[in-house]
Amino acid sequence: MKRKITIITILAITALISIFSLSYYFSKTNLFKEKSKDVDKSTFSSGLELSEDTSIVTKSKDDKTGEYTNYKAMKYKDFIKQFNYTGKADRESLEKFMTEKNYKLESKSDKELIFIKSSEKALLKNKFYLGVTEEGYICIYKCNDEGKLFIEDKKQDISKRKIDDLQDYEKNKVKNHEFMFNTKEEALDALSEYDS
Repeated sequence: MKRKITIITILAITALISIFSLSYYFSKTNLFKEKSKDVDKSTFSSGLELSEDTSIVTKSKDDKTGEYTNYKAMKYKDFIKQFNYTGKADRESLEKFMTEKNYKLESKSDKELIFIKSSEKALLKNKFYLGVTEEGYICIYKCNDEGKLFIEDKKQDISKRKIDDLQDYEKNKVKNHEFMFNTKEEALDALSEYDS
């Protein structure tokens, strides 16, 4: 009889130890999985993944004045629609996509990426652009072989009208050199419209 009680006691203790060990193992495994999910959610900090709420900021920089224009801040989910982005939801893919659109990553944080478009990067050599002088007058720039803008004839290529006289929409287009011309004559015709 004592032997039966001893065997039952040993089996009960073994069963309790087994149950405790198994429950400990499964709880630790599940806890580890939950922690790794949390790590996956925050992988943006290591630059791997973007969430829908990640803020994407785009702005243009006037290389002559250093001023920023066309500032836009949007959530990643809105950025996808606005820029027709179909790439992976990671920083590296997004950076590559924006580089193709002449944007450069200026800064990054856990919740925000800021991209800047330099006004000179998108300019084509030997083309003419409307722009703004340092004094604020509308003018014609020519783009040289190195992608730098210069005024060929200061008497003929600078308007008497200031950029501040324009509406914001057109003002930004001129500042960002969005009016491009193949010939000097076309550019002069466009410039003369501002003087009339």
